Amino acid sequence: MEYSEFTPEQWRDLVLEYLAVPHGQRQAWRKARGVREYTLQTWRRKVLAGVVQSGRIPRGGVLVSMEENQELARLHAENKQLRAELDAAKAAAESSARVVDALGKAIELLRGGAAPKGSDGTDSRP
Repeated sequence: MEYSEFTPEQWRDLVLEYLAVPHGQRQAWRKARGVREYTLQTWRRKVLAGVVQSGRIPRGGVLVSMEENQELARLHAENKQLRAELDAAKAAAESSARVVDALGKAIELLRGGAAPKGSDGTDSRP
């Protein structure tokens, strides 16, 4: 695949995945994904320098140990998982709010026999 066929998010994910691949298996990993070595090196420099979104190519060397790479990959995976959990919690809260609103309207109907008020506080009857 060509450089331009990937989004910056895909670059970051591929670089982090690549960094977790044991030495000696990286060439097979690159071939399986159709990514050239030079392209991956460019992405890696961008990701580690934090300039993925800007499109700039860092000129200076970035020295990062294997332990730092693994920790970075772990933190990105954890961040991704926590964002997914947050999205699920927000969706559950919105659903609960709708249920509470519906139950409130049902209780109001049962108690007073009047139609419930709209969300703007006005009577919803014509």
